[in-house]
Amino acid sequence: MQFVHKLSILILSFLHTIILYSQTKTEILLVGTAHQPSATIIQDTSFLINAVKRFKPDAIAIESIPSWDSVSLKNYRLKYLLKADSMKRQMGWTGAFIKVRIAQLTNSVNWNSKEIKVYDTLAYYYILDGDIYGNSGYNWFIAERLHNSGANWSSDFHGTELYQWSRKFLVNSEFFAIIYPFALQSQIKYLHPVDDQTDAPQFRNYQRELTKSMISGIFVFNFKGLKVQKLIKKQEAAYKKAEQEGKLFELVNNNKFQQEVSELLENIYPKYSKSKWAKRLKETWDMRNERIAERIISIQQAEPTGRRIVVFIGAAHIGPLKKILLRSGNLHVRTIYDLNNQ
Repeated sequence: MQFVHKLSILILSFLHTIILYSQTKTEILLVGTAHQPSATIIQDTSFLINAVKRFKPDAIAIESIPSWDSVSLKNYRLKYLLKADSMKRQMGWTGAFIKVRIAQLTNSVNWNSKEIKVYDTLAYYYILDGDIYGNSGYNWFIAERLHNSGANWSSDFHGTELYQWSRKFLVNSEFFAIIYPFALQSQIKYLHPVDDQTDAPQFRNYQRELTKSMISGIFVFNFKGLKVQKLIKKQEAAYKKAEQEGKLFELVNNNKFQQEVSELLENIYPKYSKSKWAKRLKETWDMRNERIAERIISIQQAEPTGRRIVVFIGAAHIGPLKKILLRSGNLHVRTIYDLNNQ
């Protein structure tokens, strides 16, 4: 009887834990980033790093295209995708084989290992799988750190050629400045790509057509058009000043700056323009943010322990993403500003 009683208590305790866990809201921290700041000016990242450390995430989402999103990859990374496909054909490897190898290597990674070869090979498989920047760059970043600390980098490693191919696009970005160092320090093995570029060609076209209409005088020589120009110039001036001072990442996580950027994009149609190009531009922008939000939410299913997710995303996405994510009702969504002022 005593055994049955203890077993019952154990089962009830276990069920209670499961219920509490299922009712716990997933916490999401939205972190604004700046793409490709000046290579000659060092940006202060301590503002962000300290805030993210306090948040203690167990999953990281990044503004990179998932390998399964072939439409976005063809729209935005076609040259690199073709190169990866060519390499895959040369090796005679299938997509299924590559995914199995990625899973095997990821599970075998020992964070205390000094074996560059493991990270180099894992990065190589990620490239072939279509993960052009995010996780391929991350593993080569780790390999380079090991090399700089004294580990040997053999001439036959993939990184000697392929890493330099992708590194030039990453070295001045938020990936090298913030994401990769933080992920490595936190011993997080995988970065969840959540970007969507399904409508990238159309979006660029709508931007061009809207700009043409502004230049031709249909839009620019009216009060609303002038207001848009003034807002854009104000944001550009603030961005340039912060960049020169090394405070770019602080600016893009400033609540007022984010609100101004969001207000302009969210109201380009119909507040500032009733043209069909403004309407289509807004529709594609809204759809992109909806898809990114869906991918952030899906991390919970892909990674059950992902209860505290930090999302590194372009600052213009922060406002709309927060609104969309809060609609789900079971997420606690905060920005860096919220975190620092709670």
